Amino acid sequence: MERLSKIEDLALFNDVESVLLDKHIYSVLASILFEVDSMPSACVLVRASAGRYREVLEAVRSLKGVVKVFPVLGRFDVVVDVEAENYSDLASLVRRIGRIGGVAFTETLVEMEVV
Repeated sequence: MERLSKIEDLALFNDVESVLLDKHIYSVLASILFEVDSMPSACVLVRASAGRYREVLEAVRSLKGVVKVFPVLGRFDVVVDVEAENYSDLASLVRRIGRIGGVAFTETLVEMEVV
């Protein structure tokens, strides 16, 4: 199987975010799309419920895989840099962050290696 060099090569997906994939398929797809030698990482942007950003900040800080967490001004309240052993673990960590009390919603920016 020839490795894909760019996400655009996967023409059957017009909007990758709209495709719901189970964890195994996601990991396989990620390994085909990206040749990753290091741990996958992401930046999770968190919007906290009114008045709860400190609570969210402390809860996120205690999670395994969180590299750095800090409050910000703007559309989001907290930024979380995360790392995981693989994409499946990264997805689990992001879901855990989204389920923390006081989190209104998140947006995740997954680091991509350009090949």
